This record gives sequence, structure tokens and C-alpha cells, in this order.
Amino acid sequence: MKKLFLILTLILFIFAVSGCAGDEGDYSCPEGMVVATSEAVDYYFFCPDTWRIDRTDGMISAVAGFDPATGLGKATVSGTDFKVANDITNEKQYVESILPEYEKTMTDFVLLDNGTDIIASGEYPRLTYTATLGGVEYKHSQVFIYNAGRIYILTYTAKTADYDTYSSDFDSIVESFRGK
Repeated sequence: MKKLFLILTLILFIFAVSGCAGDEGDYSCPEGMVVATSEAVDYYFFCPDTWRIDRTDGMISAVAGFDPATGLGKATVSGTDFKVANDITNEKQYVESILPEYEKTMTDFVLLDNGTDIIASGEYPRLTYTATLGGVEYKHSQVFIYNAGRIYILTYTAKTADYDTYSSDFDSIVESFRGK
């Protein structure tokens, strides 16, 4: 068991120090970052190399502060996308349509900020809010990007106490978001 753990740790270390080397495509990966993408999605973003890429099966997610003993992290970022209804033609309309649902379905939902983020390709809505799940308060930040009938959502989630620790990482991730 110790050998297996050592081998897995060594493999993770090799991937961490190799950064973007070996990833498909030429993403011009910045120093200290790793690319998060897969063939199943039409976008990518860069995460600090201290984050662990978690899922690449139709969505992309990464975890910060990962504890192998528990299998949990202190913060997550996920990228999702899907086709929206024909009457939704921009990010702002989409956000306006989901806010009432958030308020109805999330326990102790509190909207903290309904602002915007500037990414290389434009200015996009950003929601920051808290909600309780299983008796624990989490803080979330979501950035919404509309393109050709699809909405792309980058979501950052952490326990409220851990949120500020990784929020600048999320800002970097958002700035690096690109379509393929």
C-alpha cells in the first residue's frame, strides 16, 4: 500500500511540475499554471499548478487545497456550458432568469454582488452569493458568458471562511477562460 501511495504521489508530482507539457493543443500555458480542458468541451482555462484538475467529462473542474486523506478540497472551480432557451440572447437575460430560482431553491441564499467581470473578449455578469448546504455556509462566485445560443458558467465555491484564500486564483482562472 505504501508503494502504491508513493507511486501515485510521484505521478502527481510529475504532472504538477510539467505544467502544460503533454496537454493536447497549443494553449501557451503561463508559468505556474496548468490547462484545464478536454475533448468533451469547447473551452479551456488555466489553473494555478497548486490546483488539482478533478473532472474533464463534459464539464471541467479543479480543486484547491486537496486533502488526499479525505478526498476533499477547500475550494472548487467548475466550468459548464449548455444550450439555452431561444428567448435568451445574452448573459444578462440568463442571469435575470435564474436569480429568482436561486432565491427559491438555495437555503439561506444571500446575493452579495451582482457585478461584472472583464475578460479579453468582453464584459460579463458576475454573481457572488452565500448559501447553506448541510448546515455549512458556502460562498460562491459565478461568471456567465453567452455565445451562439450557449451559456458558459465558471463557478467558484468555498466555505465562507476559506473563500478569500483562493478568490484571487479564481480571478486568474476567469481571465484565462477561452473558447477553442
